[in-house]
Amino acid sequence: MSQTDRREFLSKVGRVGAVAGVGALMLPSGGCSDDAVATPDPLMQWPLQYAPLTEARVRELAYYTFYNGGCCYGAFEAIVAAMREEVGAPFDLIPTDMMRFGGGGVAGFGSLCGTLNGAAAAINLMFPNSEANPLISELLSWYAATPLPTSETNAYAMNSPTLPEGKTQLFAGDLGQSVSGGNLCHMSVTNWSRATGFGSGSAERKERCARLTADIAVKAMQLMTAQFNGTFTAVQTLPRDNVNCSTCHKEGTDPDYGEFTNGKMDCGICHVDPSEPLPSSSMGHPQPK
Repeated sequence: MSQTDRREFLSKVGRVGAVAGVGALMLPSGGCSDDAVATPDPLMQWPLQYAPLTEARVRELAYYTFYNGGCCYGAFEAIVAAMREEVGAPFDLIPTDMMRFGGGGVAGFGSLCGTLNGAAAAINLMFPNSEANPLISELLSWYAATPLPTSETNAYAMNSPTLPEGKTQLFAGDLGQSVSGGNLCHMSVTNWSRATGFGSGSAERKERCARLTADIAVKAMQLMTAQFNGTFTAVQTLPRDNVNCSTCHKEGTDPDYGEFTNGKMDCGICHVDPSEPLPSSSMGHPQPK
């Protein structure tokens, strides 16, 4: 490898390292000259700079990219692609395919909904933690409490949306809505299937996830734009009147009731009556002796 080729290679590697939050990628000397230490491209310093996007374009891109790679990839790629169109570099250097892992609640495990996973990654790509976490909390709370898919995205999907080459729309009609009550893919799909009568393996349910991808990407974009404009205010409250899990589950409480969990989920997901401890068989987790 010539000295020129080596510099070009290391420059590319340095940019990838910067995307992952690495300040600079140090490589072994191994016969290389002193200039073989990559420095990050200043354009790739985290967080990247957000620019306001249009709702219609993000919805279109998210729906399209769901059909090209699933929910987590769809939400993340839609926002990054819109930024790529709006400002170009450095968003054209981000390997968005890395988000394909999140489909179906991370490799199909039904955990955190892939749309939220992808959208949260996009938010944190362009805002520091101190600003991203309130936006993500708002997004997750909105998701848990809102009837989805929205009428706007239902209408879009019923009006001959653009799909990747070779793909056929799974279902073109109007889809019913449901409130997931939480952020798990498992919960979201189950509650929607119960509300509409469509099974989890049906074309209608899969189409519902395409529309959900568009809704979550659009909501994330709206929150980022509000933060960019200095107008963001949280309007969603945590479940149970802003009481999170650690209010009751805290150190020093009865071990049959407290100490052993954390989170911001609605108490009713695990507790039929939040004032009572879980039975030993609840959720399949034995209580400590």
